[in-house]
Amino acid sequence: MLVWILACATPSPVVAVEPASEPVVEAVSEPVHEAAEVVPMAPGHVPVELPVLELVSLSGEPIPLPEDGVVLALWASWCPPCRKELPHIQALYEDGAPIVTVSVDYPNKRANVDKMVELIGLTAPVAHDIGVARTMNTVAIPGIYVYSADEELLWWQEDAFDPQDPGFLAALASITGS
Repeated sequence: MLVWILACATPSPVVAVEPASEPVVEAVSEPVHEAAEVVPMAPGHVPVELPVLELVSLSGEPIPLPEDGVVLALWASWCPPCRKELPHIQALYEDGAPIVTVSVDYPNKRANVDKMVELIGLTAPVAHDIGVARTMNTVAIPGIYVYSADEELLWWQEDAFDPQDPGFLAALASITGS
C-alpha cells in the first residue's frame, strides 16, 4: 500500500470553501495517474525531467503543455496558502506566463474546485487530477514547478510561494524570453 501526505502551511483565510470531509492523508492501492516512465529526481524529490502528464481541463478538453516551457502550479481548495497564492498565479497568467494549474483535490470534490475557480476568477488552464501530485512526487502544496522547453526542471517550490522570488523570476524569464 502506498500512502501520500500533502501538507499545507499556516492557515490564512481568504475564501470560504466547503471543508474536506476526508482526512488529508489518502491511502491508495493503485495510482490514479501514472507517468509513462520513472524520472530522475532533483535533490529532494522532484522530477528533474517533466513527467508525461495527460491533463484534462474542467470542461473535459485535453490541456497541452506549452512548448516553450511551463509553470505547473498544484493546489487544492482546502489549502489556505493555495487560496492565497492562486490570485498571484492568475496575475502571472494574465501577464503571459505559460501556466497550467492542477487541483489535487479528491475526485469527489469537484464542486469545491469549481467554486474556487469561480471565486478566484481563474482563467489559466485548470485540471483536476490528484494523481499529478503522485507523479510529481509532491510532499506539500501549493507546489510550483518551472520546466524548460527541453522539459528540464529549472526551479521548484513547495509550500508558501513568493512570486517575487529571484530564482522563480529567473526561471520564468528563461522560458518567456523576458
